[in-house]
Parts: sequence; structure tokens; C-alpha cells
Amino acid sequence: MDINLGENLKTLRIRSRRTLEDVAEIIDVSRQSVSKCYPDIEKCVRLSKLYNVSLDALINKPLGELINEDGKRDRYVFGLTVLGKNGTIRLPQKAIEIFEITENDALLVVGDKTQGIAIVKC
Repeated sequence: MDINLGENLKTLRIRSRRTLEDVAEIIDVSRQSVSKCYPDIEKCVRLSKLYNVSLDALINKPLGELINEDGKRDRYVFGLTVLGKNGTIRLPQKAIEIFEITENDALLVVGDKTQGIAIVKC
């Protein structure tokens, strides 16, 4: 059984636009406790309620399934990529397939300091 708790907690916190301090205050722990990968069971229960996911899903589901647990099947998590030395980004293959991106397609990059960066096919 794979435990996905640490990765899931970080992603859910970022997705909900909460800081480590926000979450620490809500579940009544220190900021350092929130950044730990494996909180105690009582804190896990509080976190599952905060993020509106089941405790089982929080601990056991792969990140992509957890993101889609709320029924929004049009949202995806494709994984990580890195910025190349010359500023290039290699898109994950699954993203290319789902959004039918082909060579020389125009991609608009938009951003918001609180919500992050998005790439939109034009």
C-alpha cells in the first residue's frame, strides 16, 4: 500500500490557497507540525474535514484521484516539470494528449500571484 499523505496534504493546502500558518491555526498546531509529512490521526481527521475529502482518500489515494474526488472530472494533475536553461518547459505527455496540443500550437501563459501560472491552448 502506498501512503500518499504528505504529497496530498501539500497539494490540498496549496489548492485551497492556504499558508502553512493558516492551516496550523485552523487545526491548532504549530507551523512546523503542518509541514511534517505524517501528522497524528486526530490531525488527519481535522485535515480531511478542512479539505472536504475522506480520511481514507487523504491517506491512500494517488494525487490525481484525490483532486478529482470532488466530482470535477475536468481537472487534472499531470505531474512536475522543470524550467530548462533556455526557459523552455516540457509539457507532460498526458497533458499533450488530453488537450490535443501539437507542434507550433499557440499557448498562452497567464498568471496570478495567488493562484499560480496556467497554460492555455489558443
